[in-house]
Amino acid sequence: EAYLPTLTNGENVLVPNEYEWAYKTAGGNNMGSNVAKTTAEQVAYTGKNGLEFNFTREPYTFNVDVKSADGELLYSGDYAGLAGAVDTKKHSVLEIAANAQWLGNDEHMSSGTAKYSFILNIEAATEFFITLGASGADVGNDYIPFIPGDIAMLSATGIKDASKITFKSEPALTHGGKEITPKFYLDGTTAYAFLPTAYDTAAGEYSLIFGYEGVNYALSLTVEAKKFGTNVYDVTKAVADATRTAETLATYDNLVKEVASGDFSTCYFDSTAFGTGVSKSNDTGYSVKAGYGRTQTVKPTNEKFQLDGVEYYLKEGSDIYAVMGGKVVAATTTAYAGNVVAVDHGYGLVSWYHNLSEITVAKGDVVAKGDVVGKSGSTGFTKGGLAYIGLTV
Repeated sequence: EAYLPTLTNGENVLVPNEYEWAYKTAGGNNMGSNVAKTTAEQVAYTGKNGLEFNFTREPYTFNVDVKSADGELLYSGDYAGLAGAVDTKKHSVLEIAANAQWLGNDEHMSSGTAKYSFILNIEAATEFFITLGASGADVGNDYIPFIPGDIAMLSATGIKDASKITFKSEPALTHGGKEITPKFYLDGTTAYAFLPTAYDTAAGEYSLIFGYEGVNYALSLTVEAKKFGTNVYDVTKAVADATRTAETLATYDNLVKEVASGDFSTCYFDSTAFGTGVSKSNDTGYSVKAGYGRTQTVKPTNEKFQLDGVEYYLKEGSDIYAVMGGKVVAATTTAYAGNVVAVDHGYGLVSWYHNLSEITVAKGDVVAKGDVVGKSGSTGFTKGGLAYIGLTV
């Protein structure tokens, strides 16, 4: 049995259904052998090596038939032509029938045939990818810099348990003195996460190291420098005293924490570009008052803070739209944000709509990109005539 060729697929040792083997004696006669282990069943195997098969002794012929789970013949012929012939991402469950033949020669005084019939469940090999959601592009430029405040999409294939993915950035990606750590959510065998940066994330080269099942995977990220401007936030002292205090900010922070503690495992967004929230698409029927990260100086108190979203000039009572499909996870009122709506888009990404005059959705509603979530207004910390829309991860 030690001299019988063995067929493997990665760590799987594939058991034949039939095996005929013969050894040539010193007198030149063939002596049959039935010591090979066989099975009458169609065994199912699971592996990450795709359609890569290896014998411990190269056969003279090796022919393979590959069928999809619904019986469609995807390939039939010599194993040498199998590479790349079957889309294993599209067809991850395959029915395999194989026949191999060995001829005796001066090196091997034995010959035989083997037949196989088995099911192969192909798991994607573990790989990590990063897609940059960069906002710092000028129209017509081929290169889009990734700047502080941008959000990267991470994905990992061949994952069974997303909670076992580890992450480390060198140097550390930080915001507010705390390290930024992405949380992965599993969809089948692919895990997804958002990796946010912030206005205080230092520009530079970052090495992102992901760990899974004892193996490390490295990606690189370049964050380019961005200079954020300043402007005066001209609200009355009465508005500032009533809406932007330590107490009102703490109440709002508690709302954000409550939303962040929810279940974000359902993905609602699609591959289309996110909208602005002040138009149904990405057209330019609006103007920006203050972009993300811009330092605001509150005129009556001289307090300075950086904007966590984008403020648009907009006529009061204008429709405010969901920037992408999602589920409403907050539709409430706070002193700081005024009438506020939060929409979960999946995998931890939430859009926020502040200072609304009217909320047109309720908590639990599922919305599509471009659905109206409220009307622009002057509730909360605002001077009016503005729309505030932000994203958190």
